[in-house]
Amino acid sequence: MSLAALLAINENLQTANLLKDQFRMIWTHEKPGWAMRCLNQWVR
Repeated sequence: MSLAALLAINENLQTANLLKDQFRMIWTHEKPGWAMRCLNQWVR
C-alpha cells in the first residue's frame, strides 16, 4: 500500500474520531433541551 493511500485512510479515521467525540459531548448533557441546542448548533 502506498503512503498516499495510508494517509487517506488515516484522514478518514481522524474525521470519524472527531465526529464521535463531538457526538459524545451532545449525549452527555443531562437535560434534553441542552442536548438539542448543542446538536442544532453543531449542524449549523
